[in-house]
Amino acid sequence: MGLLMIPTAWIVLGFSKVNAWLHKYRYWIGMGLIIGAVVLNISGSSQDMWNIYFGGDGSENIVFGKPRSIRSDEWLVNTPLAFSQYYNDYGYFSDIAGNHGMDMFIVKDTPVWTFAEIFRPFHWGYLLLGSSRGLAFYWSARTVVLFLASYEFLLVFTKNNRIWSFFSSVLITFAPLVQWWYAVNSLPEMIISMFVSLCALQRFLKTQVANKRLLWVAVIYWCAGMFVLSLYPAWQIPIAYILLILAISLVVQYWGRIAVTKRDLIGIVAFGMVFLALMGSVFVLSEQTIVDSMNTVYPGTRKSVGGGVSWASLFGGIATLLLPFKDYSGTSNPSEVSLFVDLFPLGVLLTVANMAKRKRWDLCGATLIALDFVFIIFSRVGFPLWLSQITLFSQVTSGRLTVGISIINILLLARAVSQFDWHTSVPFNVAIVVGYCALCVYGSKGSFPIAAGQSDYVTLKGMIVVVVIAGLATVAVMFKQQLLRTICVVSVLSLIFVSGVFVNPVQLASRALNDNAVVNELKDINNENPGLWASDSFVYSQALAANGLATMNTVNVTPDWNAWKYLDPEGQFESIYNRYAFVNLQFVATEAEAQKTFNLGDSPDQIEVTMTLEQAQHLGIKYVLSGEELEDITDGTRIFKQVKQVSAILKVYELTSVQ
Repeated sequence: MGLLMIPTAWIVLGFSKVNAWLHKYRYWIGMGLIIGAVVLNISGSSQDMWNIYFGGDGSENIVFGKPRSIRSDEWLVNTPLAFSQYYNDYGYFSDIAGNHGMDMFIVKDTPVWTFAEIFRPFHWGYLLLGSSRGLAFYWSARTVVLFLASYEFLLVFTKNNRIWSFFSSVLITFAPLVQWWYAVNSLPEMIISMFVSLCALQRFLKTQVANKRLLWVAVIYWCAGMFVLSLYPAWQIPIAYILLILAISLVVQYWGRIAVTKRDLIGIVAFGMVFLALMGSVFVLSEQTIVDSMNTVYPGTRKSVGGGVSWASLFGGIATLLLPFKDYSGTSNPSEVSLFVDLFPLGVLLTVANMAKRKRWDLCGATLIALDFVFIIFSRVGFPLWLSQITLFSQVTSGRLTVGISIINILLLARAVSQFDWHTSVPFNVAIVVGYCALCVYGSKGSFPIAAGQSDYVTLKGMIVVVVIAGLATVAVMFKQQLLRTICVVSVLSLIFVSGVFVNPVQLASRALNDNAVVNELKDINNENPGLWASDSFVYSQALAANGLATMNTVNVTPDWNAWKYLDPEGQFESIYNRYAFVNLQFVATEAEAQKTFNLGDSPDQIEVTMTLEQAQHLGIKYVLSGEELEDITDGTRIFKQVKQVSAILKVYELTSVQ
C-alpha cells in the first residue's frame, strides 16, 4: 500500500524532489518491500481457489482482489508442486508428485537443491524460508527486481532520463500481459536477465577496474543461465533478438574505449567453464526428461508459421487494463488477450522524427524499428515455413510475439521522448492526441474475440475510460509544459499500477492450500498409516502432493511410462498418454467394464484413465480421494472401504481386501 502514497507525495512534495529521493534509495526501498512482504506473508497467488474446491467461498485470507481461476497454471500446478518439494527435501526428482521420480527442475518452476539453482534466485526463498514465506519471497522479489532491472537499463538507454525510465518501467512491470502471465513460463525472469545482463555489459565496457570487470562478466553469465533455464522458447526467442541488438549497440557505443586485457580473457574463459559445467549438470540429470518432452504428442515440437493475430491488437493495450475489473468470456480468455500499454506507434514515429530532425541515422533505433515490423508481419501475416525455421520463429506462436513487439515499442518511446527536444505546435500535438485516441478505440473493438451473439467486451463506459487514459498518455508524451506533463504522467502511472495490482489477489499466507480442515484430516490419515494416494479428479491430486502425500496421478510433465505401459502393454493408446497431461482416474471392478483404458479429456492436456481394482493395487494405490460413491466397486477380492468423509463432497477410501 505504500506504493499508493507515491502519487500523493508527487503532488504534495513536488515531482522532482520525490523522484530524487526514490532514485537515491531505490534499492533500499525495494529491499524493504520484499522484507515486508515476507514478514507479512503475502503473495499474489490465486491459491484461495482451493478454499472453493474444499467447500469455502474463495474470499478467506484475501487482503484485496480475488483469486483467478484462469491462472490454474499457478494455483493448480506450479504452487502445489513447489510446496510438495518441502516434503521431498527439495530433491531433483520426486516420488511425491507422480510416484515415478518426476524431474522437478527442468520443466516446472519448482525449487531444487542443486548447483544450477544458482540461476534461479527467486526460488531461494523456498529453500531458506519454507513454502509459505518462500512463496511470498517469490512473488515480491520478482516484482521488485523486474521494476529495478527495467529502470536501471532504461537509465542507460535514455541517457539518465529518470522520469521516462520510471514511466517505462511501470509500463513493463505492471503491464496486463506481464501480470496475467506473472507466475508461469518465467516471463519476469527473461526480462530481468535481459536488462541486468545489458547493464552488466555496459559497466564492463565502461570501467577499467579489473576486479569490477570480472564481477560484471560473472553477472552476465549468471543472467545467461537464468535466461536459458526459463525454458519457454516462444518468449525467449523474440527477447533474445532484442537482447542481441541492444548488446551490439552498446559495444558499438563504447568501441573506441574497449580494452580487453589478458586477465579479462582468463576471467571470461574461467566463468564460461563454470557456466558450462553447471548447465551440463542439468543436461546430464535431465537428459531423459528433455528427450521425453521433445517427443511428446502434446505440446510436441512446434512448427509455427505465424499469422492470425488481429491488427487491432496493436492498439488495444489500454483496453486490457479493464480486464481485472470486468470479466471477459469471449472465445479466448483474459491471459491470452492481455497486452502491454506501449503507445504504439508513437515510439516508432518519434524515433523516425528525431532521426529526420538531426539528419543522422540512429542505428539502434532503426534496427529496433526493423525488428519491430518483422515481429508484426510474422504475427499478423506469417512467414513461409522455411523462413520461420531459419529465424527460429517456428518455435514462436503468433500471439507470444506481443511481448517482443511491446518491449521494443516501450524502449523506443522512452528513448525518443528523452531525445525529443524540438518544438511542435499545439494544433499538431492535439492532432496526435486525437489520432492516437481513435486508434485505441479501434484497438478496443478488435482486441477481444467474442462468440456469435455476444456484445462487445468494451462498453461505452469502458471506451470512455480507454480514451481518457489514451489522451492523458499522449499528452504526457507530446506536451512539454511541466505541470501538465506531471499531472498526466502521475494519472497514467496510477491507473496502470492499480490495474496491474488487481490482476492477481493479495493473498495472506497459504492456509488455503496447506492448512485447512480438509487437508489436515488427509495428513492425519496418512500419518497414521502412510500409503500411495490418488484422486479421480486431477485437481485434488495436486493438493495431495502439495501436502506431502505421495500421489500417483499428479500432472504428468512427462508420461509415467511404467504405469502407462503396465496398463497398455501393446502401446495401443500411446498417442493419448504421451503428452503433458492432467490425469483423471476412473475405477472399475473388472476389465470387461472398461470400454477403453485411455481417453482424451476436455482439452489436449487432459487424459482419462480407467483401471481395475487389481491394476490399482498393482500400481500401489492405497487411498483414493473422491467425490463419488466407490464402495459398491468390488471384484470379489478387493473393495474400496470408506475411511472418512472429510468434507460435504469428499470422501477418503482405502483399497483393501475383502474380509
